[in-house]
Amino acid sequence: MTQTEIKALVSEGTKLAGEVAKLESKKSRLDEIKGKLRELAGEKDATFAGANEGESATVKQIAATTVRSVPAEMLPKVKRQAGKFLHDLFNLAPAKGFELAAYKLLPKQQAEKLTAMLKAASTARVSFG
Repeated sequence: MTQTEIKALVSEGTKLAGEVAKLESKKSRLDEIKGKLRELAGEKDATFAGANEGESATVKQIAATTVRSVPAEMLPKVKRQAGKFLHDLFNLAPAKGFELAAYKLLPKQQAEKLTAMLKAASTARVSFG
């Protein structure tokens, strides 16, 4: 790839990164608006009209869903209920801050082995300025 092509890629990447950053701030505001509309709807389905013709927002209640992770205080009960099928019903994933916690909680050699077992190849990060 030529220097000119590389410069063009960097310029395009910088422009796109700026556009994405703007969209992320808009996403934050959109989430705030959705929260307010959920609150206004209470526990019921609701439709709200916008200021302009054809604008509307619909809040539709959905059935309760399964939690994404089991709270620590529920773990003993969950293990008891799942019994021998625990590993068929649940995935075990490292907790946030896993490596630091491993070194704090386990003997050094054990922490080293455990963290080494769970290392995976990563992709280099690219940022634009």
